[in-house]
Amino acid sequence: MAKEVKTVDTSIGKEVMPQKRFKPLKIAIIFVIILLVAGGGAGLYVWQSNKFSSSFDTVSVQVESCLATALQASLLDIGIRGGKAEFASNALDLGTYKANPLYLNGRSLVPTPAEVNAELGKSIESMMSECIKQAPEGVTITPDPFDVQVTTAGDKTKATLLSPIAVKSSFFGKELKNLAAQLTFNPGSVLVPIDGIVSHVASSGGIVDVEALKRPGFEVSYEVKLDQNKIVFLVQDLSQSITGKRYAWVFFAEGGLPNN
Repeated sequence: MAKEVKTVDTSIGKEVMPQKRFKPLKIAIIFVIILLVAGGGAGLYVWQSNKFSSSFDTVSVQVESCLATALQASLLDIGIRGGKAEFASNALDLGTYKANPLYLNGRSLVPTPAEVNAELGKSIESMMSECIKQAPEGVTITPDPFDVQVTTAGDKTKATLLSPIAVKSSFFGKELKNLAAQLTFNPGSVLVPIDGIVSHVASSGGIVDVEALKRPGFEVSYEVKLDQNKIVFLVQDLSQSITGKRYAWVFFAEGGLPNN
């Protein structure tokens, strides 16, 4: 206890309440405690900030992976296969297509810009909505209206995903924008075996050799439509399956068929 000293107010002759004297050591101890509390709070704040930063980085990787998977699934959904989606510059390269007389489901295997733009745009939007649903607590993913720009030059078709995908963490408001993917595509996985089949039919004047239809990894059946001057091929890819459904490719070899 601090020593109590009584004083007297001579003006009125009454005793004044005791006053305490604090030793300098106690004052110093209190000051040190205040500093420690303040420093500990600052350290806790920094630790939390680092924790949130680490959490956001993890979320960013998860989101990028999900979007890349969605883009790949979208390409498979519209029949563009054999590619791998990777995050790179703000461009989604759909690959290079050779001019080819074959048709897929009644249309050219080389898609027009309008076809790719419409089909890929719808598929990407649908797939990416799943990524948005999977966002962890504290993180929001906001896609702008999807805008896929498709350009062609000669036998090359290239699509660019222009829409920015904003990923925002509610922890501290950091954003990642313009997430896009670059895709490399080798059309040979389907075009080479089928092109060989159709070339055989064309060179043989429409006479189909069953042995020529055998291609590793594919099941091929056909139907000759003499009235339409075409042969219809149904090709099943045994190595590719999405949601349990095996891809079936329909091709037409037209012209040069025998009349009898």
